[in-house]
Amino acid sequence: VLISGTLSGVEPPWQRLYTGAEATAPEVIALWQFDADGPLGLADASGNGHELALRGRTHLSPDGKFGNCLESFPADKDNDHPQGAAAKNAPSLTPNGPFSIDVWFRLKAEAANYQRVFFLDKKNYHYDSDLPKANRDYNFYLVPVGKRWSLRADLGFGTTSAHFASRALELPADEWHHAAFTYDAAGTLRFFLDGRSVGGATKEGCGPVAHGQFQLAVGDRMGSVHHGFPGFLDQVRICNGVKPFFTGDLTLSAAGGRTVFERMEEKAAVALHIS
Repeated sequence: VLISGTLSGVEPPWQRLYTGAEATAPEVIALWQFDADGPLGLADASGNGHELALRGRTHLSPDGKFGNCLESFPADKDNDHPQGAAAKNAPSLTPNGPFSIDVWFRLKAEAANYQRVFFLDKKNYHYDSDLPKANRDYNFYLVPVGKRWSLRADLGFGTTSAHFASRALELPADEWHHAAFTYDAAGTLRFFLDGRSVGGATKEGCGPVAHGQFQLAVGDRMGSVHHGFPGFLDQVRICNGVKPFFTGDLTLSAAGGRTVFERMEEKAAVALHIS
């Protein structure tokens, strides 16, 4: 059940350029806003030192959501060259518990020609593998579903990985959208698009993600075969904790137990989870 409402006069933080605590609080792991020109535009606005280095054709563009942004380019098996930008591997880039990732993006029309396009990737393996290095860290990307798109995320826990998908979404080219996911470090991941909950799942036996060996790529898969992002990225943030990305919606769901009852049954009860 989804009940829509409006919180008059309240603008969620993610709709603005992050400043103050939204940019530099201790729970912010990294934040790239691309606002300055030259190397300063690739600095980590959180102050934690996770600067990016450009790869391939990628460059800073003035056509962002909030001023400058990162313009990345496609890559696949026929053009297997790194794109986007990368930050050096560091233990602090791997959350120790619950965490959230969000990004503003604008697809180019050519994005529909590719199997998947990455917002960011520190996992490098978006498929199942028994290799120890394949089951660590996280990624966040888009996969076409017919003429629509699905948000995807893969999380690695050391010896196993879990794969999550949103429902199919309309994402017209040349429009800015805000995408996010939250993970509670106990198996539940939820996706958000423009402040609306768009799916997720709970996977049994999953805990915090494990730190891996790879650098973090923004606008591409970390390694080969590359999957560059054909479009524009702005305000990419990784945070500890589950951040709120709703815009005044109230979501009610059954919280377990029975949801069907016999007519006139005595002491019938149902528990609801309200977000």
